[in-house]
Amino acid sequence: MLSELYILHESLRCCGIDPENSHPWMTYHKKENGFVIGLDEDGNAKRIEFLSKPHMADVWKVMPSNQESFPVINLKVPVWLPLESVENIRTSLKGKKGKERIEQVKAICSLSDLYPHGKEEDINKYLQKFNNRFSGFPLAMDEIIRPVLDADCIVLDLLNRIKKIGNQSEQFLRQLSEIAINASLEGQLDAWELVEQLLLGKWNEKTNAYKGLDIPIVLDVDNYSDYPFRVFDDVVKKQVNDALFQQKEVEISQGVCSLSGTYGELENDKFPQPKLPILGQSYLYSMNKDAKCHNRYGRISVSSYPVNKGLTVELQNSLLFIAANERKGKTWCSVPGNSRKERDLLIAYLERMPVNDIDFGFLGEQENMEGEFEASAKKVCEALRGNPVISVDDELRIFVLKSVDKARRQVLFNSVFSVSNIIDGNELWLKGATNHPLFSLTVPLKKGGKAKALEPLCPSPSEIMRLFHFLWIRNGLERSEVHGCRLNDVYDLMFADPYLSKKLCNQFLKLVLRQLHSLLIGIGGALHLGQANLDFQYSLEKYSIEAKKATLVAVGLIAILLYKLGFKKEDYMNEIAFQIGRMLSLVDILHREYSKAVRDDIPNQLLGNSMMKTALDNPQRALARLNQRLLVYKAWVDKGGEEAKLARWAVNEMGKIACGLENCDLDIRLDDIGQAKMLLGYLARYENQNKGEEHATDGKE
Repeated sequence: MLSELYILHESLRCCGIDPENSHPWMTYHKKENGFVIGLDEDGNAKRIEFLSKPHMADVWKVMPSNQESFPVINLKVPVWLPLESVENIRTSLKGKKGKERIEQVKAICSLSDLYPHGKEEDINKYLQKFNNRFSGFPLAMDEIIRPVLDADCIVLDLLNRIKKIGNQSEQFLRQLSEIAINASLEGQLDAWELVEQLLLGKWNEKTNAYKGLDIPIVLDVDNYSDYPFRVFDDVVKKQVNDALFQQKEVEISQGVCSLSGTYGELENDKFPQPKLPILGQSYLYSMNKDAKCHNRYGRISVSSYPVNKGLTVELQNSLLFIAANERKGKTWCSVPGNSRKERDLLIAYLERMPVNDIDFGFLGEQENMEGEFEASAKKVCEALRGNPVISVDDELRIFVLKSVDKARRQVLFNSVFSVSNIIDGNELWLKGATNHPLFSLTVPLKKGGKAKALEPLCPSPSEIMRLFHFLWIRNGLERSEVHGCRLNDVYDLMFADPYLSKKLCNQFLKLVLRQLHSLLIGIGGALHLGQANLDFQYSLEKYSIEAKKATLVAVGLIAILLYKLGFKKEDYMNEIAFQIGRMLSLVDILHREYSKAVRDDIPNQLLGNSMMKTALDNPQRALARLNQRLLVYKAWVDKGGEEAKLARWAVNEMGKIACGLENCDLDIRLDDIGQAKMLLGYLARYENQNKGEEHATDGKE
């Protein structure tokens, strides 16, 4: 990660951009519910406020290590260890809510002892550790910032009050319990569920037991209205941040920086841990001291990769600058990971002009059911062309950070594309997305929403990633989660040079056929069944919204892949593979109409659909099997009247296709390209039909 950040840092420096200087100890808390505790002048807990997840994520804290922080403290809960059995407690709380429940919790706490957190299960040892949270780092920080800050700063007042807690952590816990209960009963604290977790722990339905957890508390002064800003305001954060930089370093080692090559003071403590969007608190550089390979050369941690001390802070500042909230969707965005639940952080910027108004967030997550990606891609191309400062040779840097564990981050890939690559790749992608025959599905834009007829989508990179998170089976009615494609391959498919892009086209076609052919065959068969079989296994109603969206994305992707490989729809729709797919869709129509008229019942699976998998492997064998089975249906069409009208049209169309295939060698094995064309042929609907009558594959449900 350091190499990518150094390039970013140099890009900002060359453009004269000086990011805000953030001390390595300064960060923000994670997104979780918590409390603000107001201390009076004697260090007593007097006030309590609920702080929701979004607000807690905006609370700054000074955190030199995982065990030290200010003004946020992670409090181990529950506070109380009830003497009653768990069964009696649950029985007494059953059916109670709000104030009534808090009253019962109060009664339980009155008959409880303080909870002895820790392996020792010794309350005295736990209280001693808790005392250190007030008498340890806060006092050390007071010595650093007090000489620098104004005497009337709210932080200094708060530190004075924390000092007075001293070794009275037991009293603090009892006060905290009391004010939480009283504020809840008086209606001043509308967070009775979190209060119950604070006092008794979180109930686990699976284990039928209370479990412990951490709840963050923000220490504040109870008379905050006497000050212009509260402790957790950003103005106060900046004051503390600037004061921390006044700290005097001792015994700083000198050496050559591995990144810049300059000689100077080296980082001897640890690398910064900035809080990043999507990923949370992240180490810029970390090593597992227990991994023996890291000690091979006798060095570990910062000594294994020497970097100038000032540079580590500048790298952090550059990363926080480019990933700031106001640049969301411009220079950073969320992207899907290799598995369904993973989310990674993508950073994209023009190296020669990192700050601009172009929204490179179109490369990441965004809703695309109504053409948002196409609109964003066109807008980016217009902006790149319309900016006289940007040259076609300028480079767009893209790198993605993924989470390895709770704190460590890894560069998933690092790519560079020229502006001309981006423009040409986008335009080719958008053209390719229309390279498909007529096809549509009626899909709700969101669950429970109104359905709308949609044509195949121009897939965004994120949609392609999500598309390959699943392997579809049983004609697309079920799916299993698998590891998908690599995001850098998707970007190379879009923007890389033609040689690499074409190579990737073949890889992605193989992936589509392997993971989605069952879904595409199933959806095609369901469309051909029409509305008559809504209760049948393969009716369109049985397919999930996700399956239908995946079908639209898959057809759009196949169209692009064929286009980039040089196969345009005007040509491939006349080729053998496509025509055989179309033949099988007509067989479905013929079989359906015959079954409706003669048997008064439609089978679960139509004849053409049942032959699709055989045809993909061996077209000649599939057509040979159809030859004998179609005779009875053809005889009915020849005798039929008005009820055979649609079937007669299908037979006529099949005759036209048969004439076209008459002189063709069908003893072939289709490659991936041919199979993709056949699938499109099977899914394609006809623009016109016998006397303008719409046919069963028009996408209507």
